[in-house]
Amino acid sequence: MLCALVGAGNMGMKHTNVLLGLDVTIESVCDISEASLEAYKQRFKGRLEQVKYYQDFDQMLASSKADMVIITLPPFAQNGQFEKAAEAKKHVFIEKPIALTPERGLSMVRAAKKNRIISSVGFHMRQGAVYRFIRQLMKEGKAGKPVLFQALYSCNSLHTPWWRDKEKSGGQILEQVIHLYDLGRSLLGEPQGVSARMQNICHNDIESYTVEDVSSSLTAYASGAIGTISATNCAVPGVWKGAYTLVFENLMVECQDSNHATFTYTNENPIRRETISEEDSDHAKGIEEFVNCVKQDVQSPCSIEEGYKSLLYVYAATQSAEQSGTPYTVKEHANV
Repeated sequence: MLCALVGAGNMGMKHTNVLLGLDVTIESVCDISEASLEAYKQRFKGRLEQVKYYQDFDQMLASSKADMVIITLPPFAQNGQFEKAAEAKKHVFIEKPIALTPERGLSMVRAAKKNRIISSVGFHMRQGAVYRFIRQLMKEGKAGKPVLFQALYSCNSLHTPWWRDKEKSGGQILEQVIHLYDLGRSLLGEPQGVSARMQNICHNDIESYTVEDVSSSLTAYASGAIGTISATNCAVPGVWKGAYTLVFENLMVECQDSNHATFTYTNENPIRRETISEEDSDHAKGIEEFVNCVKQDVQSPCSIEEGYKSLLYVYAATQSAEQSGTPYTVKEHANV
């Protein structure tokens, strides 16, 4: 199987490491930055000698014989690459968030459906051991009714210049915390409405820092459960954490990260606790799942439509926050 990679930065390199361990040949790599391409070449010197390099996506696509395209571009750089790859009948893996606006996301969904491609979105927290175990308990009916989702994303970093610019990144909620919003809707059902607040408290003196550094939202899900999702970029420097607690009728899950959690079975007497601890890379599992879906010709469980629905959820939260917490209904902008 042949693969074309769009975006030679950190995520592109990370996914390349995974692809090199699979039955996949990287045919071409594209990045508008010559410096990024050169860094990529040096990183994989001697391992990707047959790869063709491009700075123009259209040129790469015109000559590509790849079965799949992996897109690792930042939000502001998503300007039609997905749709063009879909029109060329390439299966596409794309990193989150899929777009800055619902309109752009909807365009991707329509292109994927029209061309019947397999698509997948890089919501890596869905690939972790904790998520997989929760889903299994829910499927078996052991968890009981969902009750509460309480999540916190925290870090303390200036990140890259484009990340600090809300017009390019969409803000911390969209660019980072969307992982937790996605988990909430995946586990508890579609959000019925959301109320959110956000502020920039710690970075007002930093030029061009226009994203929020603290946010919190309250959501009512289709299952009847309630969710609170909070985030900050004012926490511990150099430490990125995405933790959550889930309460079900018969179960409480205290999750430290994607692969580490304590499961407490509250309906048992005596109460039983079980610990989940794995070291596997959830990023790697996402790429592996996509490649296997392409090989088997089956749609990915985290398709572009899932990415679109989570984008709508986060968009609703940001709209609510911009209106001082006014509740905002999560609606699809058009039938997909």
